[in-house]
Amino acid sequence: MKTIKKISVLGLVSALTLVNAACVPEESGSESSAVASGSGLNGRGYDQAITVTPEEVERSFETAACDLSELQREMLELVNKARAEGQYCGKEYYPPVGALTWNCTLVKAGEIHNADMVKNNFFAHEGSDGLKAGARLDRVGYKWATYGENLAAGFIEPKDAMVALLDSPGHCRNIMGAKYQEFGAASIFYTEAEYSHYWSQLYGTKL
Repeated sequence: MKTIKKISVLGLVSALTLVNAACVPEESGSESSAVASGSGLNGRGYDQAITVTPEEVERSFETAACDLSELQREMLELVNKARAEGQYCGKEYYPPVGALTWNCTLVKAGEIHNADMVKNNFFAHEGSDGLKAGARLDRVGYKWATYGENLAAGFIEPKDAMVALLDSPGHCRNIMGAKYQEFGAASIFYTEAEYSHYWSQLYGTKL
């Protein structure tokens, strides 16, 4: 995996420049990550202090209702809009595919990984415990036949993250994957972490 380096872009609320850190697919999984520099907030009320551990996030999720936040609903709509339109992922055209349904267990895996990344200040598919996306899905009880993970950092708004992800062939292929049926997305904002705002997108199909 390529080393992620922060990109400084002065004066932009959300920079669309990104560094691709696509990993070699394994166990029917596909992983891609994107990073960009961004500054500015927009009044959506992002949390600015994270003091929980990944384990605490996991415990809190077990009793939480599966309600989509405004940001999550927007991200789901943007992903399904891209799938319905068809996309060029690099030079390869991907025709329209069916809409994805929201899955709370996928969200759970993303929330745990986001908390891990901000607490330990890193940006990668491999967690501080050495687990990658497939193992995290196993951990939260998602019985997958196939999965995909997109990570993005430095993007505040879902629409800005999606523009950058669709511009990157590896991320775009995950978004347009016809083999996926379900989707979950989690975001976290933490001023002490290198990129402040982190997104995890999880795509999956159950056994």
